[in-house]
Amino acid sequence: MQRSTDGQNYEPIGFVNSLAVGGNSQTQLKYNFTDANPNGLKQYYRLKQMDIDGRSTLSNILLIQGDKPSAFEIASVYPNPSRGQVTVLLNAPDNKSVTIRLIDLGGRVLQTRQVNVLAGNNSIPFDISNLAKGQYLISVGEKSVKVVKE
Repeated sequence: MQRSTDGQNYEPIGFVNSLAVGGNSQTQLKYNFTDANPNGLKQYYRLKQMDIDGRSTLSNILLIQGDKPSAFEIASVYPNPSRGQVTVLLNAPDNKSVTIRLIDLGGRVLQTRQVNVLAGNNSIPFDISNLAKGQYLISVGEKSVKVVKE
C-alpha cells in the first residue's frame, strides 16, 4: 500500500502478505488495510502488486478527502442485501472500544460484539448467515443502519 498527500510522490505505508497458497489462486481473495496515521485532509492511495517473478503493477489512484470524524458514524454496511457476512464500515474520532448490536425490527438484540476501533475508518466483519430472511438493524450507540438478509 502506498500513500501520497499530493498525488505525485508516494511512500509505502504497509505490506499485506498473499492469502494464496504458493502465491497463486483461481478464486477471488479479499484483502484489507487500514491507514492508522493519515496526514492532512487529502490522502491519495494506490496498491503496488508484487508478483512472485519480481514484476509489479500499480492500481488506479483513490483519493480520500476529509477530516477525522468528530463522532462515531456507521458509514455503510455492505454487501446489502446479503446472504452471509456483511462488513460494517465505522468511522471513529478516536481509538475506543465500541459495542455493535444486531437488532430485529421488534427491538430484540440478536447479537452483540465488543470491538476495539481505531481513529478513522474501520471495517468490521459481521456474520448474519444464521438469520432468517428479513430486515435487521446494525447499531453502534444511537446510530443504526438497516441490513437485509436474503
